[in-house]
Amino acid sequence: MNNPPCSSPAPTVDAAARVPCAPPRAVSRAVPRAPLRAPPATAARAGRSSRLALAACVGLTALSGCGASVATVRAGDLTVRTLTLNYNNVHVVQRGAHTVVVDAGLQGDAAELDAAMRAEGIDPAKVGAVIVTHGHADHAGGARWFKQRYGTKIIAGSGDQPLLRSGRNDKLCSTGTLASWQEDQHQHATYTPVEADVWVGTSQELAPVAGLAGRVEALPGHTQGSLVVLVGQLAFVGDLFRGGLVGSSAVRHLYMCDLAANGRDLTELLARWPQATTFFTGHFGPVARDEVVALAARLRAEFPKASPKQTLPPKPAVPLPPRAE
Repeated sequence: MNNPPCSSPAPTVDAAARVPCAPPRAVSRAVPRAPLRAPPATAARAGRSSRLALAACVGLTALSGCGASVATVRAGDLTVRTLTLNYNNVHVVQRGAHTVVVDAGLQGDAAELDAAMRAEGIDPAKVGAVIVTHGHADHAGGARWFKQRYGTKIIAGSGDQPLLRSGRNDKLCSTGTLASWQEDQHQHATYTPVEADVWVGTSQELAPVAGLAGRVEALPGHTQGSLVVLVGQLAFVGDLFRGGLVGSSAVRHLYMCDLAANGRDLTELLARWPQATTFFTGHFGPVARDEVVALAARLRAEFPKASPKQTLPPKPAVPLPPRAE
């Protein structure tokens, strides 16, 4: 579809400032971290794509030992600071005196996130709400830190109540080699359960609950309770897709159980929010609208017979042994 003309200036991006890498630190996990193992080699896997995937995997592993990086985008009167820890994005969105946080990273990174926010001049106690785009551990795990310490409101999707209330991921479906090597580790990531103050079933205006004008709308797909946050011309999409490892392309996420439906959801996203020009993802990014249009077209071409959207029963959280005390 054609993009409407935009009267406001295009967002500007400040150079990212990276905190120097800290020595590797111990991370508390409910289950032991499984070593990364490549699947049995085949002629197809032995090609260039596998070598690139291995290089990317090594790069991601190296990034996980670094401190927080910060990138700033300004769009009119909006400022977005994206703090990245363990390659998970936390977006701090500010307009005037009002601040909301989109996603909260891993539970084990919460203290470092708090410190990184303060280093940027952001008082965590003055955050109006933490919006959890979905209930996976790398997005919801840090939410409880804000709720317990500062009484911050938590906003999450109704469809992800089983995830937040159990602190466990639902079934992950890897979409490629890179994800398959890490799937066991990511599948079994957990966090202390947290109760949202606002459960979004279909849509929610932000101003009455967080002070910042904007909307939160449900767009089930990656999980049953996935949310999209729209503030001005900026959209925060969680794991509906991700940014490219290199450059600014839109790429299908590492884990997606229904790629045909994912293409349909992207098409719906673009149709529902024609004013959105910049898309902030849970990993890498941000991504310009034309890149999202291109990804939606690729997925439609790959899955031309996608079925009409249906309301699916919630995927259960994956059962795990009791947490070790």
